[in-house]
Amino acid sequence: ANRTSTRLKGGLIRALPYLLGLSFLAFPMVSSLAFQAFSCDSFDGDAGFLRAASSLNCDTDEYDAVMNLAWAAIVLYPLAIPLVCLVLLLSTRKAILTEQPTPLSRALAFLHQDYEPSMFWWEIVEIAKKVHHAHMDLPRILTSPQQHPFCNAPWQLFLVGFCVLILPGSTMQLILGFGFSLVLLLMTAITEPYTSRSNDYFALLCNFCLVALMFFSLVLKVGLLSEEVEGI
Repeated sequence: ANRTSTRLKGGLIRALPYLLGLSFLAFPMVSSLAFQAFSCDSFDGDAGFLRAASSLNCDTDEYDAVMNLAWAAIVLYPLAIPLVCLVLLLSTRKAILTEQPTPLSRALAFLHQDYEPSMFWWEIVEIAKKVHHAHMDLPRILTSPQQHPFCNAPWQLFLVGFCVLILPGSTMQLILGFGFSLVLLLMTAITEPYTSRSNDYFALLCNFCLVALMFFSLVLKVGLLSEEVEGI
């Protein structure tokens, strides 16, 4: 029994890098599709239709089934995968911090090898802002907030994922996105998590661009709202 258990444990550890790689490949696609289930457009007060599949009425039982599947995908991917990765990293943190590798820490090298030993958990932060693909029609988002909520573009997990559930189409959505981006910039600047200084600089540049984009988007949104108020 002990020999079987040892073999099973060894097999799982050897398979872990491949399982992590597959889960990270599927992570952006599954997360993006799951959050798209919350995006419904309504026309002239009629029932809403799913933006990703315009033939699907959002007031039907079929849409309820889609929503249930979307929630299951959200629990499995954006929530469960980061949590499992964090638990695995914490379970082997002693080996990572002392730089004395164990079979498990080697299997998890995919998650921590690019970071300073003390910042072994930084990949979880990166998962939270995982870039999908920038594809935003910003002018339409700003001028038609109800039809084009800022956080619905498949852009980043928070900005496009959980943010879509918070006051869709409102200025507060932009404020939350700006605050989230600013916190990430400050954390990156303070911690300098990467082993390579060039990677630290590149991460700072990317986060600064994200903060600048969010800031100017917020300025444009506020300006458009002010013009609408003045025109009344």
